Amino acid sequence: PLPGNVNNLSISMPVTSRHTVASGTGWQVQGIRENGVSDSNITFVREAGAIASGKKEEESLKPGTYPSFFEVRRTFLLGLRWEVYTEIVRVTPADNSAVLEIPLLKGETVTTDAIPVKDNRAFLNFAPGETVKSWQSFMKPKGLVSLEADRGSAWSEVWTFEVSNLWHAAFDGIPPIHTAGSTGVTYRPWPGEKIAMLVTRPQAVDGQTVTIDSSQLTLSPGQRNQNVTLTLSIRSSKGGQQAITLPESSELVSVSLSGRVLPLKLDERTLSLPLRPGSQSVVINWKQAKGIAPAYSSPPVDLGLHGVNAETRLQVPGNRWILWAHGPVKGPAVLFWSVLPVLVLAAIILGTSGLTPLRRREWFLLFLGLSQTPIASSFIVAGWLLVIGIRARHDMKDAKPFAFNLLQIILAVWGLIAMSALFGGIQNGLLGSPDMKIAGNGSHSGYLQWYQDIAASLLPQVTVISLPVFAYRIAMLLWALWLAFALLRWLKWGWASYSHGGYWRAHRFKLAVPGRHKSTAPPPPAKDPNA
Repeated sequence: PLPGNVNNLSISMPVTSRHTVASGTGWQVQGIRENGVSDSNITFVREAGAIASGKKEEESLKPGTYPSFFEVRRTFLLGLRWEVYTEIVRVTPADNSAVLEIPLLKGETVTTDAIPVKDNRAFLNFAPGETVKSWQSFMKPKGLVSLEADRGSAWSEVWTFEVSNLWHAAFDGIPPIHTAGSTGVTYRPWPGEKIAMLVTRPQAVDGQTVTIDSSQLTLSPGQRNQNVTLTLSIRSSKGGQQAITLPESSELVSVSLSGRVLPLKLDERTLSLPLRPGSQSVVINWKQAKGIAPAYSSPPVDLGLHGVNAETRLQVPGNRWILWAHGPVKGPAVLFWSVLPVLVLAAIILGTSGLTPLRRREWFLLFLGLSQTPIASSFIVAGWLLVIGIRARHDMKDAKPFAFNLLQIILAVWGLIAMSALFGGIQNGLLGSPDMKIAGNGSHSGYLQWYQDIAASLLPQVTVISLPVFAYRIAMLLWALWLAFALLRWLKWGWASYSHGGYWRAHRFKLAVPGRHKSTAPPPPAKDPNA
């Protein structure tokens, strides 16, 4: 017999029984499953209105305990499979045992073995000191999910939704207390409040499963053949074959995929690459019976799909004289042709000045040959010719001997430097390499590089116009012969200008001796030459 003021009783089971039977009236028994296996704690709860036999309920106030209160936290994980993780946390002190019947959601199936379920309810038995229980379950995906917080229950609820990119969820009802981007949201409803979640799956759109992140086409042409290397960085969402079309007369040398050599062959001009899901690098080497030519164009290579970050690199042989380069906007430029208008303008101005006997075309030819030398050489030679021309117009009779001689020395030294600059220009033209002032995107006379951010399936083609360096040597030889004959006339004029009014003036120094005075006596009479 139990006192009338005892409404629940908990019996701990240190050893779980295999089969337990309980019977009685006026009490609910929790902790015994349908197959008779007991939990570690069996709890008896007096039914409402039931009073112990032979006892009357005492109406006097007496000490008691607070009723247990809990927080039900449901976390919805919406991915390929819909899962629900439910956690029951005791909020009040865990001094006594407690029994809960938590209603499950519509379509929820509990997968945790330790949680008994009956009539779509989960039965939980909290022993003294126990504060947390949890279970996992899954739900069948559906378009509309409705939730409502229980009224007058011994718990409050927290709902958290984590939606993957496979689904799109739209919520209606009370505002959330926390959001984490577009995929996480948390609600803390009051009793009776509701929310509705409309879940849809975004429709798939057509798109490519292979992406080319970068491509590098390296060309090394020779006299009759050229070696070509194509390096690709590819990402694939699924395995498959990627067809790459090589140019005509291509002889495949090797193919490597992420460092692994593949024994592949060409099917006419098509190379089929076996791709695996994920990122991978591909290196393709082949030869082609096509060498360097006066008008050279890169071979057409079709990757089969659009790509980004396309680079074309051309190793120019050292025996070529590059005249022009054409390709994507971000690439090399031959800046020599932009210098020509400046040379023409300077030749017109200096030829019109009349300070020198050089005509306009002679000034232009002189600057054209000196363009292969540092720009200081042109200033030295042109400056000396102009200063000599000014010197020819002034005999400098009024100049003091010291100033005149100093000017002559400067002009002589300047002339020697100018002759050295001309000799250096001839030597560099006959023995050195042509300087076409190629710049842009890391390019120079022996290496040209182009870049295009977005490329079509057919890689960007480039064109280079060049001549054998022997043609440059002949052109510089003709310039040197012209300069040799022109110098004979220029130097004759220069010497005449340099010596105009004399090329040196004597300078007398007077020595003053202390203590000696100038004589005041008249000079002696001059002798008569007829005496």
